[in-house]
Amino acid sequence: MVEHASWEEVKRFKKFIEKNRNDLIVGVGGGRVLDVSKLAGGETGIPFLSVPTTLSNDGIYSPVAVISFEDGIKSVQTELPLGIVIDVEVIKSAPGIYLLAGVGDLIANMSALKDWELAESEGREKLERIAYLISRDAVESFVEFASNGYDVHSPIFIERLSDGLLASGISMAIAGTSRPASGSEHLISHALDKILEKPLPHGIQTGMATLFTECLRGEDISLLKKTMEKLGFPASPEEVGIKKETFLKAVELGPETRKGRFTILDITGRKEWEEAYKKAFE
Repeated sequence: MVEHASWEEVKRFKKFIEKNRNDLIVGVGGGRVLDVSKLAGGETGIPFLSVPTTLSNDGIYSPVAVISFEDGIKSVQTELPLGIVIDVEVIKSAPGIYLLAGVGDLIANMSALKDWELAESEGREKLERIAYLISRDAVESFVEFASNGYDVHSPIFIERLSDGLLASGISMAIAGTSRPASGSEHLISHALDKILEKPLPHGIQTGMATLFTECLRGEDISLLKKTMEKLGFPASPEEVGIKKETFLKAVELGPETRKGRFTILDITGRKEWEEAYKKAFE
């Protein structure tokens, strides 16, 4: 049983593997189970099979494990899973909030890709074109599909969300970085994790933050917002108990959660943030 997504838990798992001489890891569960199993497999050279019980984020099939260390939470590069088994009946039984979280984490690619483009234009990073295109096509095709409005527990919706999250994970594997799926919106979510007494599911936070960062860039979010609302996604931070000042504090602290990741937050300030919040949520 995996209790925490921590480095201590990874080390405990590694000892178990070495003692029992296992030749395959099968991780069954949510994000913390898959992240710990994934990293333990990468550390020991044992292949890992992912069996998610929710579709709450793109970590179901990615080379990135989000693990807590003594000095904070880090995204650790590791091996891509050997394969993945998604049981639609199991996913259907999960609370709708976790499926919506998966929607939010996939939609976040829209913001992340623009931050990656910005970092390249500023000479900070090199954009990997194939990874960029896979991530872009995954989110654009999903939004086009979801804009018709679906019951998030329907098999067709679960299959299309699975496809998008899988493609997102593959794009990160090709890029060798989480850049295709993680930008300013993830930094805001990481800051909310530290500020809030009880953080919301990661994808709910990144989805709302994406509406904000898109407005910060001057993008038209009308279709995106309408699509998210049709699915039942929270329309604003205040709808889920996050005050405006708390959200904007997370925007301010976001860059500190992952120093060196250049995003739109590095070239904007309080005035622009206030205006973007108004456009996105008020």
